[in-house]
Amino acid sequence: MRVKKGKQVSITLRHPGRNRLATLLLILSVVGVLTSITLISVGVVIHTAVKPFAAILDTYDGLYLPIILTALGVAGIAVHSLLTFLLLDFTKEERADYFGKVCLAVLSCAALTMVAGIICFAHIREVKSSFKAGIFNGMKNYQNNTEMKSAVDEVQIRYQCCGVKGYEDWFTLEWINETYVADKEKLKKKRTNGAYKSDDVPFSCCDPGAFRPCIHDAVHTNSHHFNYDHTKNVTIYKTGCLVSIKNYFGPGLLFIMGIVICSIAVMEAALGGGLRILYTSLESATMTGDEFGPGTGILLPGQVQEYDDPRAADKTNNK
Repeated sequence: MRVKKGKQVSITLRHPGRNRLATLLLILSVVGVLTSITLISVGVVIHTAVKPFAAILDTYDGLYLPIILTALGVAGIAVHSLLTFLLLDFTKEERADYFGKVCLAVLSCAALTMVAGIICFAHIREVKSSFKAGIFNGMKNYQNNTEMKSAVDEVQIRYQCCGVKGYEDWFTLEWINETYVADKEKLKKKRTNGAYKSDDVPFSCCDPGAFRPCIHDAVHTNSHHFNYDHTKNVTIYKTGCLVSIKNYFGPGLLFIMGIVICSIAVMEAALGGGLRILYTSLESATMTGDEFGPGTGILLPGQVQEYDDPRAADKTNNK
């Protein structure tokens, strides 16, 4: 094998070298089928993680990234399966004719997969801002919208959080439906500017790890409870949901998925580059009339040249 660098990267391969390269590409192609299935799985995981909170998501469309990943996964399975079939006997002339188109398809998949990975990273900020607005909107509609109430409760229970930035966010909102408040005197005392506000939080804020029974009503009113001081210990989650969700979708789910997707894109690019060298080397060797002889494979776009043996040129010059 001889590598030349310049405006064009060229590698001279003989038949044994092409066989070894084809074997490596075959392995990568089989792995490509598995990674394409992984892309579909990543799309399903992201969709499953976001779907339960669709009711409170403000402007975030949690469907298009999973659709992109699923489409790329299906296309990847088809392309890599075809490539695997072609590589099993790459010297057959009827198969070799397809390598150029398949190589372009592999490189296209690599580029689109990299774009999907970048989108995954970009979604971290989008999810954060959408959840921030969505959770606050859900909290405001908690008392009269069953779907919103259910979604907010599920967020707080699943991510072990309370409110947007903290549990005190609930104190600023009229979130309790007055129909279910039996103590009418309490209604009068707690009414501010016509709105019933109190230092209560929903049951979904309760921390099951707390030793004593959960105190989620009159959280800051120490006299309302026996042997209780909210400045020292509370029985509800202190962390706001914005931080918990950011940690899950940011450094957690979407960040990891973005790394996985970009890694798949790099592998596919390497597969496409190796395939380009393989089939151009074979084409170069075929031009000399000996498909088992040496051939010059090129990496970058350009015209495939017939293999020119430098040793033959040296002998001619010596004469």
